[in-house]
Amino acid sequence: MEGKARILVYGFSAEEQRRIDEGLASLGVPPALKARPEQGGEVLRRILAGESPAAAAEAAGVGGRKPLVLFHNISDSGVRALLGFFREAARGRPRVSTPTSLDWTLEELVAHLEQERAALEEGR
Repeated sequence: MEGKARILVYGFSAEEQRRIDEGLASLGVPPALKARPEQGGEVLRRILAGESPAAAAEAAGVGGRKPLVLFHNISDSGVRALLGFFREAARGRPRVSTPTSLDWTLEELVAHLEQERAALEEGR
């Protein structure tokens, strides 16, 4: 994978994001990048690199959306260590993915994960 290790979060309220940042800091992990709805058409590669214009601004909470946690360039052991934290910090169970294509947009990733979840819930 290219680039430095990143955690990208989306769909959390401002309060949830604050708790996530505090929890990550207590684990010695840098704050997560916060994706915003207006970044939906942005390619993940640009968001993760901090090149997306909306990424430069402080992310407002986007509560009400299904939470998404994306681990980028983090080892399997690191992902396993962080999964429990995010399951507790998130309302319900967040969708967690490691991108197979950095050229997808945020919208494409969210749509793909929603399709996967629906298929799993239907027992396919």
